[in-house]
Amino acid sequence: MDSIVFGKLSNSGQTCVAPDYVLVHEDDLERFIAEYSASVSRFYPQGPTSQDYTSIISDRH
Repeated sequence: MDSIVFGKLSNSGQTCVAPDYVLVHEDDLERFIAEYSASVSRFYPQGPTSQDYTSIISDRH
């Protein structure tokens, strides 16, 4: 799961290889969401305000 989160959220998802979708069987959807959310929380404990999360530096940008 960490590799999916890393791939999607590196440089705020602005990479040519960022995954845009994941195929998950409907029986596994809730588990996927929980594990994905937990992985995102480990990478970025303060969410988008985490120091390691890339963001636009100003409204002009």
